Parts: sequence; structure tokens; C-alpha cells
Amino acid sequence: MPVLLFDVMDTVVRDPFYHHIPSFFQMSMKELLESKHPTSWSEFEMGLINEGQLAEKFFNDGRSFDLEGLKACMVRAYEYVDGVEDILCSLKQNNYEVPVD
Repeated sequence: MPVLLFDVMDTVVRDPFYHHIPSFFQMSMKELLESKHPTSWSEFEMGLINEGQLAEKFFNDGRSFDLEGLKACMVRAYEYVDGVEDILCSLKQNNYEVPVD
């Protein structure tokens, strides 16, 4: 059976970083990019640091923030890119293994 690989962010689901995360911190994107640590998120995604370390390192100045609130904001913000859910359902109906539930 052929294998289909999808990039997830902004291909399957909308990436909350660009719209929801600046709003969560009550900052513009420019302010957020200037104040966040340049590698903390990628280190977290690669498993080099855990959630607690991410929270400590997220901002260059070490300020604290509501990590649970940020996680909740991100969960609420994830949604399928327009039309993708129909494509995934169609693939599933054509006997491709697709976890869409």
C-alpha cells in the first residue's frame, strides 16, 4: 500500500503561532519575535527540553507566563485548513489508513 506523508502545520491544520499566540501574550508578532528566545521552541519540539524548561526559557528576559493557558489557547486554535478534512475523509473512504477521528 502506498504511503502518503503530510506536513501538518498550515497544510493539515492551521498553525496557531501566527495569530493566536501573539494575542495570548497581548503582543504584536513583531514584539513576540523580539522578546522570545530564538531556539526555545525548536528545542522543545526536538525533545531537548521539557515543558518546564520551555516555560523558563521561552522569553529572553526569563519572565514567567501561564503555560497551561498557552497550551489551552493552542488546543482551541487548532483547526483543519479549509478542504483538508474532506480530503482526509475521502482517503479513508478509499481504504487508506487515515486517523481523522
